[in-house]
Amino acid sequence: MTAAGSEPKLHHYVPQFLLRRFANDQEQVLTIDRKTKDSFPQSISKAAARTGFYKILNDDGSTDNRVEEALGKIESRAATASAKLVDEGIFPLGDEDRDAIAAFTALQYVRTPSVRDHMSQVSDASFKAALATDKGRASMRAVLEATGDYETPEEIEVELNFWADPTQYSLSHGANEHARLMIDLAAGFSRSLFKQQLAFVRFERQRLATCDNPVLLEGSERTKYRGIEGRIGILNADKIWLPLAPSLAICFTKDFAGDAELEPHTDGARWLNWLTANHARRWIFYHPEHSPMKYVTLPSWEERSLDDETLQRLADPDLYLDDPLEGPDF
Repeated sequence: MTAAGSEPKLHHYVPQFLLRRFANDQEQVLTIDRKTKDSFPQSISKAAARTGFYKILNDDGSTDNRVEEALGKIESRAATASAKLVDEGIFPLGDEDRDAIAAFTALQYVRTPSVRDHMSQVSDASFKAALATDKGRASMRAVLEATGDYETPEEIEVELNFWADPTQYSLSHGANEHARLMIDLAAGFSRSLFKQQLAFVRFERQRLATCDNPVLLEGSERTKYRGIEGRIGILNADKIWLPLAPSLAICFTKDFAGDAELEPHTDGARWLNWLTANHARRWIFYHPEHSPMKYVTLPSWEERSLDDETLQRLADPDLYLDDPLEGPDF
C-alpha cells in the first residue's frame, strides 16, 4: 500500500511513454479539444490525466494506488517492446514482446474515462429498465425490506417510488468498479490479440496523431454478425490499430496469413487519423511541428458517449451476445 503523502495526484489513462513519442523536445503535445475545436500546447505530464483516477477505496476507508502501480508495470514492459519495433526496427517481435504489446493494447482499451462512462451509462440504463418491470420492482422491494431500515410498508413504497423514477438520479461508477472491469476483461482481450496476426506500417512523410482513446477499431460488413449491430468492439473488430509514434502504427488482425509490414500510403495515414478523430472522447494529441489533422474533419462532440438506441439494447434483459473468444475465427 502506498503511503498517503507519496500518492501521485495525477493518474494518466494514456501513459506518458506513449504520449512522449508524439511530443517535442520540451515534452509538449499539441492538443485539440473536440468540444470547442480549440487547440493548445500542453505538457505530457498533464495530458490524458485525471486526479486520483485509479485510486482505490478500501473497506476501512483508506485509499491506495495499487491499480496505478500495476498499470505502470504493464506499461514498462510495453515501452521496452515497442521501442524494439519503433526505434530498432526489430520485426517480427518475439513472443515475450508480442505478449507485452498485446497486454498493453488490451488494457489501454478498457482503462479510459470513456469506458468508465460506458459502464455508468449501461448500469444506469439497465437498473432503471429493470425497475420498470414488475419483477424488478419486486426484487427491489425485497432488498429494501431485508435492510431493516424501514418501519412501515409505506416508507418502503416511498423509497421504491424514488428509485422507479428515472429522472431522480443517475448511477455512476468509480475506480473500484472500473478496476474490477479491467481485471475481468483485459486478460481475455489480451489472449485474443496475441492469437491474431501483428502488422505494422511505417510512414516516411505522413504523420499520425493519437488521442484519449488511442486503441482504434476498424469494422466491416462482417462486424455486424457479432455483438450489437452497428457497434464495434475489440473482440469483433476486423482490425485493431494503435499508433505507437507519429510515423508508425501497429495492427492486430485476422485478415493476413502471418505477421506483416504494410506498405505506407497517404490515404492510409489519413484513414488512421480519421479513426483517431472519431475514437477520441474529447482530446486529440500530436507533435506540435506536424499537421496530421489537416485533412480530417472533426466529428461533432456529444456529452454522452453512448446513444439512446445502444443503451436501450444493452439494457434489454433478454439480450444475448455470443462470446467471440469462444466462437470460430472469421
